[in-house]
Amino acid sequence: MNEHAAVSGTLTGDLVLRALDAASLRHAAHAANIANASTEGYQALRVSFEEQLLAARDALLNRDEAVSRRALESLQPVIEVESSVERVRLDQEMSSMMQNALRYQALLTALSKNGAFLRAAIHEGRN
Repeated sequence: MNEHAAVSGTLTGDLVLRALDAASLRHAAHAANIANASTEGYQALRVSFEEQLLAARDALLNRDEAVSRRALESLQPVIEVESSVERVRLDQEMSSMMQNALRYQALLTALSKNGAFLRAAIHEGRN
Protein backbone atom coordinates (compact mmCIF):
# COMPACT_ATOMS: atom_id res chain seq x y z
CA MET A 1 0.00 0.00 0.00
CA ASN A 2 1.53 3.32 -0.97
CA GLU A 3 1.53 6.24 1.41
CA HIS A 4 -1.02 8.31 -0.50
CA ALA A 5 -3.48 5.44 -0.56
CA ALA A 6 -2.96 4.91 3.16
CA VAL A 7 -3.99 8.46 4.06
CA SER A 8 -6.63 8.84 1.37
CA GLY A 9 -10.03 8.57 2.91
CA THR A 10 -9.07 10.26 6.16
CA LEU A 11 -10.12 13.88 6.54
CA THR A 12 -6.61 14.96 7.48
CA GLY A 13 -5.02 13.05 4.63
CA ASP A 14 -7.51 14.35 2.08
CA LEU A 15 -7.07 17.91 3.33
CA VAL A 16 -3.28 17.64 3.01
CA LEU A 17 -3.64 16.22 -0.51
CA ARG A 18 -5.90 19.15 -1.49
CA ALA A 19 -3.39 21.60 -0.02
CA LEU A 20 -0.62 19.89 -2.02
CA ASP A 21 -2.71 20.31 -5.17
CA ALA A 22 -3.12 24.01 -4.38
CA ALA A 23 0.62 24.42 -3.75
CA SER A 24 1.45 22.69 -7.03
CA LEU A 25 -0.97 24.93 -8.92
CA ARG A 26 0.43 27.98 -7.13
CA HIS A 27 3.94 26.99 -8.21
CA ALA A 28 2.77 26.84 -11.84
CA ALA A 29 1.17 30.30 -11.50
CA HIS A 30 4.40 31.76 -10.07
CA ALA A 31 6.40 30.17 -12.89
CA ALA A 32 4.04 31.67 -15.48
CA ASN A 33 4.27 35.08 -13.82
CA ILE A 34 8.06 34.97 -13.81
CA ALA A 35 8.23 33.76 -17.41
CA ASN A 36 5.90 36.53 -18.58
CA ALA A 37 7.17 39.35 -16.37
CA SER A 38 8.40 41.38 -19.33
CA THR A 39 5.44 40.59 -21.60
CA GLU A 40 3.48 43.73 -22.39
CA GLY A 41 -0.10 43.54 -21.09
CA TYR A 42 0.43 40.31 -19.14
CA GLN A 43 -1.74 40.07 -16.04
CA ALA A 44 -0.33 38.12 -13.13
CA LEU A 45 -1.96 34.89 -11.99
CA ARG A 46 -2.75 33.87 -8.45
CA VAL A 47 -4.28 30.80 -6.86
CA SER A 48 -7.38 31.05 -4.73
CA PHE A 49 -7.47 28.39 -2.02
CA GLU A 50 -6.84 29.82 1.43
CA GLU A 51 -10.00 31.93 1.23
CA GLN A 52 -12.01 28.79 0.53
CA LEU A 53 -10.26 26.97 3.36
CA LEU A 54 -11.13 29.74 5.82
CA ALA A 55 -14.74 29.65 4.66
CA ALA A 56 -14.87 25.88 5.17
CA ARG A 57 -12.99 25.90 8.49
CA ASP A 58 -16.05 25.68 10.75
CA ALA A 59 -17.45 22.75 8.79
CA LEU A 60 -14.07 21.00 8.85
CA LEU A 61 -13.87 21.44 12.63
CA ASN A 62 -17.38 20.04 12.99
CA ARG A 63 -17.57 16.63 14.65
CA ASP A 64 -20.01 15.45 11.97
CA GLU A 65 -17.96 13.48 9.42
CA ALA A 66 -20.54 13.94 6.62
CA VAL A 67 -20.53 17.74 7.02
CA SER A 68 -16.73 17.80 7.14
CA ARG A 69 -16.48 15.54 4.08
CA ARG A 70 -18.81 17.81 2.05
CA ALA A 71 -16.78 20.88 3.07
CA LEU A 72 -13.56 19.13 2.07
CA GLU A 73 -14.98 18.06 -1.29
CA SER A 74 -15.95 21.67 -2.03
CA LEU A 75 -12.34 22.85 -1.67
CA GLN A 76 -10.84 23.33 -5.10
CA PRO A 77 -7.80 25.52 -5.87
CA VAL A 78 -8.51 27.92 -8.73
CA ILE A 79 -6.16 30.03 -10.86
CA GLU A 80 -7.37 33.61 -11.18
CA VAL A 81 -6.11 36.59 -13.15
CA GLU A 82 -4.88 39.31 -10.81
CA SER A 83 -6.47 42.40 -12.31
CA SER A 84 -5.18 44.81 -9.67
CA VAL A 85 -1.48 44.15 -10.45
CA GLU A 86 -0.08 46.40 -13.16
CA ARG A 87 3.13 44.44 -13.66
CA VAL A 88 4.86 41.42 -12.21
CA ARG A 89 7.54 42.21 -9.64
CA LEU A 90 10.19 39.54 -10.02
CA ASP A 91 11.57 39.92 -6.49
CA GLN A 92 8.13 39.43 -4.92
CA GLU A 93 7.28 36.59 -7.27
CA MET A 94 10.54 34.73 -6.48
CA SER A 95 10.00 35.23 -2.76
CA SER A 96 6.44 33.95 -2.99
CA MET A 97 7.61 30.96 -5.01
CA MET A 98 10.18 30.06 -2.35
CA GLN A 99 7.59 30.39 0.43
CA ASN A 100 5.30 28.12 -1.55
CA ALA A 101 8.10 25.56 -1.95
CA LEU A 102 8.64 25.54 1.82
CA ARG A 103 4.91 25.03 2.43
CA TYR A 104 4.90 22.20 -0.09
CA GLN A 105 7.78 20.50 1.75
CA ALA A 106 5.97 20.92 5.08
CA LEU A 107 2.82 19.38 3.62
CA LEU A 108 4.82 16.42 2.27
CA THR A 109 6.34 15.94 5.72
CA ALA A 110 2.89 16.02 7.31
CA LEU A 111 1.60 13.51 4.77
CA SER A 112 4.56 11.23 5.40
CA LYS A 113 4.08 11.35 9.19
CA ASN A 114 0.36 10.72 8.86
CA GLY A 115 1.13 7.71 6.66
CA ALA A 116 3.70 6.46 9.17
CA PHE A 117 1.13 6.60 11.98
CA LEU A 118 -1.35 4.64 9.89
CA ARG A 119 1.27 2.05 8.92
CA ALA A 120 2.25 1.63 12.56
CA ALA A 121 -1.40 1.17 13.54
CA ILE A 122 -1.96 -1.38 10.77
CA HIS A 123 1.14 -3.36 11.71
CA GLU A 124 0.49 -2.97 15.46
CA GLY A 125 3.71 -1.02 15.96
CA ARG A 126 5.88 -3.58 14.15
CA ASN A 127 7.72 -2.90 10.90
